[in-house]
Amino acid sequence: MNKRKLKKIITIITVFALVLSLEGFGTVYGLSLASNGIPGVTDIENRGTAPEISASAAFLMDASTGQVLYEMNAHEKNYPASTTKIMTALLTIENLGMEDVVSVDAEAAAVTGSRIFLAEGEMLSVKDLVYSLMVASANDSAIVLGKTISGTIDEFAVLMNEKARTCGALNTHFTNANGLPDEQHYTTAYDLAMITKAAFGHQLFREIVATPYYVVPATNLKGERELMNGNRMMWLKEEMTTPGGVTYIPYYEGTNGVKTGFTEAAGSCLVSSVNRDGHELIGVIMGCDRELHFQDMAKLMDYGFNNYDNTVLCDSDEFQYEVKVKKSETKKLAAGLAEDVSITLPAGSDVSKVKTEVELEKKHEAPVKNGQTLGTVAVYYDGNLLCTENIVALGDAEYKEGPDFAGIAGTIAKAVVVIVIVLAAAYAIFVAVVNKMYKKKKEQRKRNRNH
Repeated sequence: MNKRKLKKIITIITVFALVLSLEGFGTVYGLSLASNGIPGVTDIENRGTAPEISASAAFLMDASTGQVLYEMNAHEKNYPASTTKIMTALLTIENLGMEDVVSVDAEAAAVTGSRIFLAEGEMLSVKDLVYSLMVASANDSAIVLGKTISGTIDEFAVLMNEKARTCGALNTHFTNANGLPDEQHYTTAYDLAMITKAAFGHQLFREIVATPYYVVPATNLKGERELMNGNRMMWLKEEMTTPGGVTYIPYYEGTNGVKTGFTEAAGSCLVSSVNRDGHELIGVIMGCDRELHFQDMAKLMDYGFNNYDNTVLCDSDEFQYEVKVKKSETKKLAAGLAEDVSITLPAGSDVSKVKTEVELEKKHEAPVKNGQTLGTVAVYYDGNLLCTENIVALGDAEYKEGPDFAGIAGTIAKAVVVIVIVLAAAYAIFVAVVNKMYKKKKEQRKRNRNH
C-alpha cells in the first residue's frame, strides 16, 4: 500500500470517527420553510382605510396568534362596565365546579343594575349563575360567584387583579366583580382583549359566551328564568334604532361571543369574537355612543377580515420528530406540535418572506411527561421574529430504576470512538514523522553519494 493511499484511509477513518463521536451531542434540528411559501404573521401595522367609529378606544386582534390588527387609544384607561364579568367568569371556571350549589346572601340580593333578581337564601348551581352572568349580565350573580370564590368582594378583586397581570393586562385595576362604577375600577381595550384571549383557552367559557338563550331552572324560591344574550350581534337580524335615532341591523355573521357593557360613566362597551372559516378575531370597543357599539364592532371586524388573511403555517401532522430518552424503558419518544400553528398576514403579503426554524433537543432524561415542552418552532417574517410555538412530548417516558444499560453502552461506545480518534490521530502523526525521517535520511544518503 503506498503512502498516499494510507494517508487517505487515515483521513477517512478520522472523519468518520469524529462524526460518530458527535452524533447525539448536537442539540437542535434546523428547519426552514421559506421555499414552501406558507403565510405567517406580520409586524404590527394598521392597513387600508381605518374604520370610522364613535368609540373612544378600540382594539382588534387575531384570536389564535395574538397578532394586533388595529388599535386606537388601546392603552388608554377606561371604565369597563359589565365587560368586567369576563374576568369573573374566567375565575369561576378556574376555581369552582359547575355542579356546585351555592346560596344567595343579602348583599347579592340587594345589588342594583342589570340582574336576575336573586333572592336571599335562594340556592343555585354555579353553572346557572355563570350563564346568567354572561348571558343576562347579572350583577347579583357576579356577587354570589365572587364571594363564593374568595369570601368577600374585596378579596375577590385582589384575585382578579392578580389574574389580570398573568393575562398580560398590566393597566387594569378591578375593585368589584360586576363592573359597577368606581374610580379605581378601570382597564384598557388592549387589556380586555388579553383577558378574553386567556378565557378563550377554556372550552367551557367559549360555550357559555356563545349561548344566545338560556333558561335558569326553578329554584327553591323562584320559578324558571328565561334569559336572552345582550350581544345582539349573535341573534338580532331585525333593525334596531339607537336613542340617537340611528337605525341598523346588529347581526354579524360568525359572532360567537363575548360580552356587552354599559354605564353612564363607561358609555357602551363591547368585547366581541367572530369566527369565519376558522379565522377568529377578538375586538374591543370602549366609550362608545349609546347602542352604537354593535355597529362600531361590525366596522372593526369588516376591517380585520378585509385586510388580513389567516392560514395554517405549521401542520401538526407534518411537524413530527423523535427524541431519545435516557433512564427509561421508552428509549424513543414522539414529539411535535400539539395543534396546528395558524398565523396571519396582511392580504396580498409576500409569503416568500416567511420562514420557520425548529429547535428541538434530541436527547432527554426520564421522566418526560406528555405535553412537556421539548423545543420550539419560531416564525419569522422578513427576518423579524414574530411568534413561537412549543414542540411538546407526545407521550410519557417514565423513569426506570436501576442501571441504565443503554446509557452505559452509549457512554462506552463514545469512549471507544474517542479512543479510535486518538489512536488514528496518533498513528497519522507517527506516519508523518516516519515519512519525514525517511525523507531526511534519503536526502542525506544522496548528499553522501555526491561527495
